[in-house]
Amino acid sequence: MRPYIRGLDDIEFSNLMKGWFKYGGLEAAAKKELNQAISDDDIAEVISSIEGIVREELYEYAKDLAESQVKLKAFLDGVDFALRPVKEEDSWE
Repeated sequence: MRPYIRGLDDIEFSNLMKGWFKYGGLEAAAKKELNQAISDDDIAEVISSIEGIVREELYEYAKDLAESQVKLKAFLDGVDFALRPVKEEDSWE
């Protein structure tokens, strides 16, 4: 499963994340939505917490993906081994 949002492809998703986190898009959206009801420092603290959570989730996703890739490669190696032609020296008879 890929981390698509609203059907975005890899490049669009990457650009969305950059806009949200690298260029302050979440903070700007929060300020606009809250109409300055809370201080800029409070908004920055909340956004920082959200960024930390998202980074941790993406790290876990990447780690799980890497583990799945290793398991898949091991499985495919086993399939290749099982399907290879039997040679006379491999037989137990």
